[in-house]
Amino acid sequence: MIRIAALVLVLMAQSPLWGAGQRKIPAPSGLPTVIPTETLRVKDGDNLILRASFVKEKVGKHWVTRLAYNRQIPGPTIVVRKGSRLNVRMINETGEPTALHSHGLRVDDKNDGVVGIGQDPIPHGGEMIYHLKFPDPGIYWYHPHLADEYAQEMGLQGNFLVEDAQANGVWELGGADREEVLMLDDILVEKNQLPFFESKKVTFALMGRYGNYMTINNRRDWRMNVKQGEVARFWLTNSANARPFKIKFQGAVMKWRGSDNGMLESDELVESITLAPSERALVDVFFPKAGDVRIVNAGPKDPVGMGLIRVAADKKSARDAIGGRERDFKVLARRDGLTQEFKPLRALSGAKPDITTRIDATIKGEHADHVMGGAVTADGIEWEDTMSAMGSEITSDDVVWRVIDESTGKENMDINWKFKKNVPVKIKISNQGKNHPMQHPIHFHGQRFLVITRNGKEQRNLGWKDTALISAGETMEIVLDNQNPGRWMGHCHISEHLGSGMMFGFEVH
Repeated sequence: MIRIAALVLVLMAQSPLWGAGQRKIPAPSGLPTVIPTETLRVKDGDNLILRASFVKEKVGKHWVTRLAYNRQIPGPTIVVRKGSRLNVRMINETGEPTALHSHGLRVDDKNDGVVGIGQDPIPHGGEMIYHLKFPDPGIYWYHPHLADEYAQEMGLQGNFLVEDAQANGVWELGGADREEVLMLDDILVEKNQLPFFESKKVTFALMGRYGNYMTINNRRDWRMNVKQGEVARFWLTNSANARPFKIKFQGAVMKWRGSDNGMLESDELVESITLAPSERALVDVFFPKAGDVRIVNAGPKDPVGMGLIRVAADKKSARDAIGGRERDFKVLARRDGLTQEFKPLRALSGAKPDITTRIDATIKGEHADHVMGGAVTADGIEWEDTMSAMGSEITSDDVVWRVIDESTGKENMDINWKFKKNVPVKIKISNQGKNHPMQHPIHFHGQRFLVITRNGKEQRNLGWKDTALISAGETMEIVLDNQNPGRWMGHCHISEHLGSGMMFGFEVH
């Protein structure tokens, strides 16, 4: 298998915008202004253009340079029916090589957007047509898979919403009064720019890049209006480079319904929902009272406001009618068909793992004696960057994040597992590393999986995943479904960890 990391470094050196030291990014003056995200409802066999290019955006009182698809951050929300096919013509005007990864879609490997496995890089001024298919309903997203710690942070990201082909709506979910696709992100802005992008190495390599601006759909002041007694449906995606979000709708009632690649076995009433980078969720939210509902990131410190929902009083509805709607909302649907589908894979919870891996880091040079500890909370998650002054200085030259196969001793891209199609594989992942312990969202391309145990405890209420967060000190077991043949990669979806070596290969035949 091609060494992807080495190939990426070669491409960096060839890029016309990259010189020694800091990446050269054009000034905002003269660039087109970012425009609002549009929703594109496409049909089977349609052709669509995505053009990646520089734009300018006003952050606070100052203009900064960003990257955008079709001048939009997030890029267009592409709504498509399950079973459809779509041809996406990707045009590259970013000044450097790029590629388009359709995250979570079970496409074929030649259209997965991984340079060195399914395609060559798209050079500046070049283009490529991706032939996408949509076998599973749900919320997915697209982003570059080349120097993604830079391009994704700069704004290259967007959603696919795959609707069920049934005439009665998405996944037979029943009606909601309103529906929104929300992309959660944070960006780091200092001195009127997005700083610390090196030309030939990855910055913030230890913890990943945590931003100081938290956004919903690229807005710090996202707003929505609803009426008292209504239900709103939200499709959530965490597109941040490193930050986990713990999302709460203060003063409303939230029902968790779906995960990365499909529905949960049962609806679940929750106070909040935690999403690691690249994880998604489907939640319905009921608004019993008039007033303001804040959407907050409810980490271990004071909640940080990210959006506001204004709930207008419904004078036409009697109090008992609203109470009846809330009682109906709190009825939790069960999906026995999913439980039956998951039964053979769940039965592997007591079986010996086919593969056992562990996660750790090697820290080199002058920083080795200073960054051994972490700032994880009791749940094993590093919610904030407590080392920001040092963080930008620790690059991929200083740290290597490692996935280690315990049986062979192979690490990262020396790993190339070979699996049989339609034969599930149980993988044990241990995150007991001592060198800066922190959480890692582990992503597998081209396949879906179930998380069946955490720290030996069998998990309930399963849903198909393509990314799962493993906390510091945790051991997680997954069962990889392996229905999609091809050559694939897996990696940590903290972008700076991927850029610091934390990726591996596997094949399904």
